[in-house]
Amino acid sequence: MSTVRIHFSTFLHSNLAIFFSLAFFNQSLYLLYQHAFKYNKFFWLYYLGLPVLIGLSAVVFTYLQSRNQTLRHPFSLKAFGLRILIIVFLSPILYWRFYQLFLIWRALPAECLSFIFLYRWKILPIVMILYFGLLYLVYRLILAALFIQDGATLKTALLLSWKKTIQPVRRQLLQFFVVPASILVSPILLKLCFIILSQLLHNNISAILFLTAYLLLKNGIQLVFLFYLASIGNNSVKLIQLKFTHLSVLFSFLICCGCYSVSSYQLLDQHNDTQALTISHRGVSADNALQNSLTALKKTHAEEQPDFIEMDIQETSDHHLVVMHDENLKKLANIDARIDELSWDELKHLTLKENGYQESIPLFSDYLKTANEIQQKLLIELKVSAKTKNTIVQQLLPLRSQLEQHQFQSMDLETAEKIKQAFPKQQIGYILPFDLLGSPRNSLDFVAIESRTASNTLIQALKQQQQNVYVWPVNSAITASAFRLYNADGLISDDLSALNKKNTSLTNKLVSILLLN
Repeated sequence: MSTVRIHFSTFLHSNLAIFFSLAFFNQSLYLLYQHAFKYNKFFWLYYLGLPVLIGLSAVVFTYLQSRNQTLRHPFSLKAFGLRILIIVFLSPILYWRFYQLFLIWRALPAECLSFIFLYRWKILPIVMILYFGLLYLVYRLILAALFIQDGATLKTALLLSWKKTIQPVRRQLLQFFVVPASILVSPILLKLCFIILSQLLHNNISAILFLTAYLLLKNGIQLVFLFYLASIGNNSVKLIQLKFTHLSVLFSFLICCGCYSVSSYQLLDQHNDTQALTISHRGVSADNALQNSLTALKKTHAEEQPDFIEMDIQETSDHHLVVMHDENLKKLANIDARIDELSWDELKHLTLKENGYQESIPLFSDYLKTANEIQQKLLIELKVSAKTKNTIVQQLLPLRSQLEQHQFQSMDLETAEKIKQAFPKQQIGYILPFDLLGSPRNSLDFVAIESRTASNTLIQALKQQQQNVYVWPVNSAITASAFRLYNADGLISDDLSALNKKNTSLTNKLVSILLLN
């Protein structure tokens, strides 16, 4: 019994020390990057921090995977290099927040990002398939470093690892996909649990401790992932049994908690409750009419009085502007045809149906006239295609005098910049379809970001560039409060009643932090 207790104690001390050391460096480096970027004090040598973090992870992985029980195993530079390569391939999973931070503050060329966003449904699946293929290759070759340590050549080690990891299909699926996916999804479950528990807190000290515990557990999942990787196909793997004292574990724990406490304090301290614009998405609120219809415009204005009504316009084959979101008519009109392929004479006789409502497609000129009559401001999204990209802005010019109080936006950056040239005194925005690669640098007035992938870091970066931030879609009071507390300038919602419920409690602050960090 005493032997079991000694082994457990040794295991606990050694791995706690490793966890707290790696977690401390991880969070400290991230805080350094955040501060340096935010205050424009980033020095190029700071980039070396991420390779150092990857190297430390490789060291941890080496000892976790090693067959020896101590640190005194023969060192192999070739084996260690292979493990570094494995961590580099896994770094988009382990350290994605660092890549995202770089992409937000050091954005890729605007033309490159705009191209990716416009063709995301074609590009991203290909990237995902290629990356999954790379991950499978890593999975099959993950034991090669062990064989190299035992004296095998690189070629022999790779072949042995490939043979050793051959498993029945079900077991391979379990090892390669199900277990890793479960580990990587666990931060979402952890976040949900902490959101629920946040209701129990009543003062800032308990909130800081609460967030510190969350950050510790969240980063601890990375070490669990490394433990799992070390166990793949390695039946004789023995976890490290290093001689760490209680004092060393306590010391590393306190330093790590101190770092996380600083981070938690900063998160709690940076909030402001702003009065964001209320914007109706596609002209409706809680399915009160058919989207982008004249009925929706009148009804939403009368019932909700939003600051703006967001609506979509497209150009027909004969150069008329119509109010319609979907490029294809199949969903609303049960016709497999595109707006830019049909003339206005063909479109005006169609009947659109949605949520028990039916109505015809309105001309933009009629929609605009009605909005001006009832004094409702519009947020006009230009949806462009390859056929209409060069002509759609020209169709707005005859309506210049009627468009003075309204705003524009587009998911095509080039189109948005053309609108700004044509209407220099008006607010023009760019729609960012997801917050994974940052926002293209531009001189527009605002950026509309997608709520499910939005982050506090992106909002801060856009604010520093003197750009307003609109968020879409915001359909719950919780997310509305979160984005208000992070200084969003406009909230685009399918249900405007969700924007009317304000909450500035401590619980709401904590939920906001958990949602956007």
